[in-house]
Amino acid sequence: MADEAKRLALAAILILICVISVVTNVFVFFTCGKRKRLRKPNRYLLISLAVADILAVCLWPSLSVVALFDGSWPDVFSTEICKLQEYFKTLCLMINMHSFGLLAFERCLYIFKPSRHAEIFINTVAVIVIVALWVFDAVMSALPFADWGEVSYFSNQYQCAMDYEKNIRHMNFMTFLTYGLPLFLCLVGYIAIFVRLRKLRKEATQEGGIVLEVDKYATGHSYSHMLKLQQQRFQNAGTRAKKPKIGKKISLTNDGYIDNDSSDEETNKQGAGYVKKEEKKQLKVHYLSKNDLEQTKTYIITTCAYMACWLPYLIVMYVITYDRYHPLADDAVTSFVWLTFCSLFIKPIVYVLHNGYFRTNFKKAFKKEKYQSFDKRPDDAMEAKEESKDIDTQ
Repeated sequence: MADEAKRLALAAILILICVISVVTNVFVFFTCGKRKRLRKPNRYLLISLAVADILAVCLWPSLSVVALFDGSWPDVFSTEICKLQEYFKTLCLMINMHSFGLLAFERCLYIFKPSRHAEIFINTVAVIVIVALWVFDAVMSALPFADWGEVSYFSNQYQCAMDYEKNIRHMNFMTFLTYGLPLFLCLVGYIAIFVRLRKLRKEATQEGGIVLEVDKYATGHSYSHMLKLQQQRFQNAGTRAKKPKIGKKISLTNDGYIDNDSSDEETNKQGAGYVKKEEKKQLKVHYLSKNDLEQTKTYIITTCAYMACWLPYLIVMYVITYDRYHPLADDAVTSFVWLTFCSLFIKPIVYVLHNGYFRTNFKKAFKKEKYQSFDKRPDDAMEAKEESKDIDTQ
């Protein structure tokens, strides 16, 4: 009777965890999808993580709830379903850990090279990276289906998991691939960011702004435009240089390019040096904003919180594998397993509690907007003006 009451209590807690996980991750997905400010390529990974957690809830802890009510692994569930539960548990874990490594790389690239960050993290590249990540992790998680590693049901965990005692090499390989590699990337990336920011703070401007990078060329310059400048520089090599006309003005656009009103022929007469001198006035300076710094801290806290949910379970698995007569009680093992279930909703909670920018957009996403008429709706210019107010530069 006591055992049944214990199982029902664990089932109730697990159902609550599943509900919280689904609700919080759906909110993240909805917020990132509705708010244009969050719908950026460098935040696509957050949407991918939300989808992975929602998918994991359906086929990982939900099957453990059924096992709790039944008292053991139900007879109606075949061995393949047992492997399926282990598959989605491993898939969710690998996608999360590898995404943390990519987020660390994204932050590191932005702090060191903001201009290159803008070129790399575009819609197409972000989607390709996420699809490649899912395909790779899906293949690596399916190794038990290829008879490399054996899956068993553990009564003290109320779930199907890898029986690493029968294949220790598989355990070491998956530990390195799932934990070692992404954590190494996170550690190196965030340490480099810390050192970089510490150096930049000493070189801050008198106004207090931290300059990350100053573009070598005007905003909007592409590789083709640089080739064009080089061609203009060498096309008249060996000929007598023509003096520019005194008083001739060249108008530039906001992006640093010559206005369409002045033709290429007139520009060549002025000389490439004159154009380059004008373009230097249009160089873009990348400052570190408060939002970017807060976003980096949020990723660090999220990674640490997620690892806090999984690290005890990893240690317990190694203790059980290498020591058959371990002194760990079944209740302790069960509590560590339930802690891994909490990792399904820990990320959205960190987003909301720590990141003020995400919290503001979260509130606005669920705030009902009322307009008296279509003509009175704010235009794009007003929305862009509001966005500029939200970003405070240091």
